[in-house]
Amino acid sequence: MVPFARRLQGHHATVTAPLLILVGDAAHNFVDGILLAAAIIAHEIPQEMSDFVLLRNGGWSNVKAFVANAASSFIYVALADLLPLLHRQRDNFLR
Repeated sequence: MVPFARRLQGHHATVTAPLLILVGDAAHNFVDGILLAAAIIAHEIPQEMSDFVLLRNGGWSNVKAFVANAASSFIYVALADLLPLLHRQRDNFLR
């Protein structure tokens, strides 16, 4: 029987190692994605639900509270993405 270290030398190691690296990296990235999604969900769902409840307790209807909550999230994302882009374009335009 050939020792494990000797089997890894030569052609088999150059064929097997890249495949193992890619499989390990794919598994690692998949787990990272799942954990990040879980962290975002664990933060965002309670926060959005509490905003909705506070708006409802403030006398807003279900539809009005939902639409206002969704609109505020949309406006935040739009501004957070668009403002840096507009600043960069402004700098390029003024040159």
